[in-house]
Amino acid sequence: MLNQHSLIYLQDWDQYDRIAQIDGKSGELQLLPMNDSSLSLRTTGRFTDQVGAILAFFAADGVLFLRLNDFVCEFTDSVDIRLLGVSSDRRISVYRDGVELYSTACRVNVTDKFDDDLTAFVDDEDFDFGLFLMNVSKSPDRKAILLQHYS
Repeated sequence: MLNQHSLIYLQDWDQYDRIAQIDGKSGELQLLPMNDSSLSLRTTGRFTDQVGAILAFFAADGVLFLRLNDFVCEFTDSVDIRLLGVSSDRRISVYRDGVELYSTACRVNVTDKFDDDLTAFVDDEDFDFGLFLMNVSKSPDRKAILLQHYS
């Protein structure tokens, strides 16, 4: 599935100054210290660990992958992501051809709203990584764009 010798670098969805590394052999995800050398790393996907689970997508070896906690699968057009529940108590589930492959609890990392908010034009999925992944799972065009961007 993954190149067993590759290191994959991911940009944090919620904080621009956080980068994680996935070891292609062990699958271990670890945060990297921010320094001049980590800032020059080429990231091939995004992740969040701020929602009670690890959610990520990344490109490796010309394929788009999806990761929820320790579950990893190719993020193909037959993969569908579903969200159930409310933002503070919800499940994210991965289906392939209608069969559930994995499900885990997660929550939305809520950003406080304030008067005269200049980001009112921003879509909900810009603050909700689970919603973003669900929307991407329903759009082959978006998957193709992500694969092209991160490959």
